[in-house]
Amino acid sequence: MTFDTVLLREVVEIDSKQVSSSNIKSGSVYVGLEHISRGGTLNQETVVSAGDLKSSKFAFDERHVLFGKLRPNLGKIALPSVSGICSTDILPLRPKNGLDRVWLALWLQTPQIVELAASRATGANLPRISSKVLGEFSIPLPSIEEQNRLSGILFDALEIRKVILKKLSLLEDLERSIYEELVSGVSSSKFPEVPLFEICETITDGTHSSPVRTHAGVPVLSAQNVKNGIFSSKTDRFTNAEELATFQKRVLPREGDVLLTIVGTVGRSAVLESNFDFVLQRSVAILRPRLGLVNSLFLNSSFASQEFQNQLMRATNTSTQAGVYLAKLNKLTITLPPIEVQKVFENRIKTTISAKQLLLNHLEVWNEFYAALQERAFRGEL
Repeated sequence: MTFDTVLLREVVEIDSKQVSSSNIKSGSVYVGLEHISRGGTLNQETVVSAGDLKSSKFAFDERHVLFGKLRPNLGKIALPSVSGICSTDILPLRPKNGLDRVWLALWLQTPQIVELAASRATGANLPRISSKVLGEFSIPLPSIEEQNRLSGILFDALEIRKVILKKLSLLEDLERSIYEELVSGVSSSKFPEVPLFEICETITDGTHSSPVRTHAGVPVLSAQNVKNGIFSSKTDRFTNAEELATFQKRVLPREGDVLLTIVGTVGRSAVLESNFDFVLQRSVAILRPRLGLVNSLFLNSSFASQEFQNQLMRATNTSTQAGVYLAKLNKLTITLPPIEVQKVFENRIKTTISAKQLLLNHLEVWNEFYAALQERAFRGEL
């Protein structure tokens, strides 16, 4: 069965009436793009007081789907369960009769629509998609009963993902607690605070140019490949051997280097577990620990500590896109116990790292399964 399609503007109202800052009341729930994670999770909404927000916002309620129009490639789409106000870089979409909002949200989250929205965005540094352009997208529209049935199937599959992510979060909490126990213990006052430039042979970043794109070849990796403490080589972007040679003249990443995201989503890190050819973009810094001074796994866990994250946020330039200059990064500090103590830490977290990798493998399998399930649902094949 193939579903009929309609233009989005025919079945959705884009409620873009602005609420002036002077009319925002104390106790209002505020949602910015930073509160929406890819995959539809809406977390850490901010409750604001009158006068906290200096610019106009959009109003939303439980009838809406929130769609992030700034950098739509990030797929920031959420289903609010409360009323509130949101950034004007978020469009409140209100389905009309005959369109279920869950079906709408799940459709907007499909890779095909995220990619289409990204391709229609305009603006070099801050790409946005206009409500008019979004309204011309065609959405499959089965009966409301069929929308509800298929949405239920997709939501059940999403629960599996939530379980995997929860387990990953618990493992990361365990790793942090082991680190905190080490650096906050009775003897930790003897451990010095040391700037990164003293304990790293190299602190640099990836290429500042845009590598030539090819259909296959050398993977081009970025901050998107540094997640959950793991560096993934999975990508759909490739380049040629000439670009690799140019990149490797500048820096040759090697096993044991620590990678830290410094543009966009700042502060994620991972250890490079093996040597392989790739080109890294400037959104990631490469830090090579000095042997005998700092252990790669300990340095990586130091980056996840609240103390270091606070330093990183203070050093971040947010005038356009969030970013940390290498000159500032060099001067940030970590607590440095003796190498023997670091080795004890390494032995304690190896099991945690192995468990995280296993869960990430499960997540990758789930992602492939869910992508196929989405495609079949919206084609009318379930």
